[in-house]
Amino acid sequence: MWPAIAITAFFLALLITAHRFRRTELQEETAALRHTVEVNLDILEAELIELTAAARTQTNVSPDAVEKATQLLRSSQTIAKNARQRLQLASNEELEKMLGLVFGAMNQSTDARRLLNACSPR
Repeated sequence: MWPAIAITAFFLALLITAHRFRRTELQEETAALRHTVEVNLDILEAELIELTAAARTQTNVSPDAVEKATQLLRSSQTIAKNARQRLQLASNEELEKMLGLVFGAMNQSTDARRLLNACSPR
């Protein structure tokens, strides 16, 4: 009987250790993903500030292009604002979706930059 109890205790300890390891691993993965989203949000928000100012002062492109760029920028700003509000409480799965949305907003800001001819040589 004692060997059966010892084997059961061993497997129980093994399961608990594996669960703790997986939970720690998931927490680290979530923290890294949260940081990635945050860095990309910072980049996006800086880009939006620059492009919004460019859209207000742009004179060498058509009004239609400025309007389309402004719509893209507004959409990107909405995505960035929503992501920033949910960032700290989001789960790992939500962060993965959020990162995709932020990348999509970054693509929109790139499209707005092209429409505004605001590409600067760096």
